[in-house]
Amino acid sequence: MEKNKFQYLPFLAAALLFLYIDPYFMWKIHNGTHLYEIFNLFLLFIFVKYIDIRNRVGLFILFILILLYVPFSQGKNHNVYILTMSLCAIPFINKNKAIITYDYFLTIYSVIISISGIVWLLSLVGLIPSMGMIEPLNKLKSYNYIEYPFLVVTNSSAYYRFNGPFDEPGVVGTMNILILTISKYNLRDKRLWPILITGFFSFSFFFYAMILVYYLFVPLVKKNSKKSFLITFVIIALIILTYNNAFFHDMIWSRFEWDDSNGKLAGDNRVTDAAWLLFYSTFMTKEFFWGVNNYSLYEADFYSYASIVLPLLKYGVVFVGSYILFFVWYGYTNKKRLIDYVLFLLVFVGTIYQRPFLTEPEFIFCFSLMAANIISNEDSNVNIQTRQFHVQKHKSNIFH
Repeated sequence: MEKNKFQYLPFLAAALLFLYIDPYFMWKIHNGTHLYEIFNLFLLFIFVKYIDIRNRVGLFILFILILLYVPFSQGKNHNVYILTMSLCAIPFINKNKAIITYDYFLTIYSVIISISGIVWLLSLVGLIPSMGMIEPLNKLKSYNYIEYPFLVVTNSSAYYRFNGPFDEPGVVGTMNILILTISKYNLRDKRLWPILITGFFSFSFFFYAMILVYYLFVPLVKKNSKKSFLITFVIIALIILTYNNAFFHDMIWSRFEWDDSNGKLAGDNRVTDAAWLLFYSTFMTKEFFWGVNNYSLYEADFYSYASIVLPLLKYGVVFVGSYILFFVWYGYTNKKRLIDYVLFLLVFVGTIYQRPFLTEPEFIFCFSLMAANIISNEDSNVNIQTRQFHVQKHKSNIFH
């Protein structure tokens, strides 16, 4: 294979994974069309083509059984079972192709979030006109969005939070943390800088929590370079300077305070009391283990408060527990350093707690890369062609 050859299938897979995050230009297509089913077929072809399960047959069969419970529990037809197979192959993609696909995905995401960030800044000072209004992806939302090139802004009081091209600032915060974690926060890769910066402007509680964990604690354990300690010092200084500022205290620091009345952090708004009460009411029943039979009756009430309670109610403790244990074990078998594994667990658990889209391909892809621990700092500093040539020298062709 030629060193500089562009790889169409990994690029297509990366582009499709980005579209699954639901940028605004996909919202109308997402609702009422079968385009995403076609996307799944493409992913099925690509991922199955690149699958390598040598020495992993048992783990592969286990993941199939876990994911196939989703269409089974919902009484779906055989087409959904076939499409689900595309998801089962994701953690077992050939290592070479996984790295290359991620590199394309990182480039696509970084370019679009960079353009979106620039447009957002220009829109705040009135230097770029809007393109009109667009209805929300989630029809339960009571507000619309102002559309700009590669950007949407909520037509509400939260306009100052950066959404990027997505429907919530939390999407930016979550995806940015997943990418930073996969890339080991290697800021020598310039593509990560706009991801780090736009994450701050999303004012995502999850983003800030994970950034603080990484830069306040991880460098001390890993004994990182002076640059990492400099970033840590800057973050501490910013906390001190902004803590008593009314805007920043309300938007960020107050959310880290403990709420005695609710028994949780003030920034944890993902689960309603009604959702917890419903879940607790099923304790140790058949629905507790295998999911409620009439979940559609509750979907409208809880969809706006996405949390891990939703899949627990919909699919049951057995499915959610098996899913979590699969990635926990997968990460453990591939860990290189304990601190990296602990960081993976924090990001993984934190993500599914507040964005429990367990069967979305972009999340499974990111979870798999974090668990497989195959992106090193060295990988982040070379271009895709050089990396392709380097990875081909490896004897192992699977996530290991």
